[in-house]
Amino acid sequence: MLTIHPQYMVDGKGKRRSVVLRMKEFEEMLRRLEDVYDVAEIERLRDEPCYPWEQVKAELKAKRRK
Repeated sequence: MLTIHPQYMVDGKGKRRSVVLRMKEFEEMLRRLEDVYDVAEIERLRDEPCYPWEQVKAELKAKRRK
């Protein structure tokens, strides 16, 4: 479980307008969000065809030669 210690910036009426996080907390939160995005992308592409890396590399080299 990620524990964060937010500090809030408030306006003249006491309404929260922004938040300040420790850098390490922010970086960990960002890393976890990226992981969630990666899992969503993998799920989205699950039914797409897969090609061996060597085949893809050879095709790219052939296209560069043209």
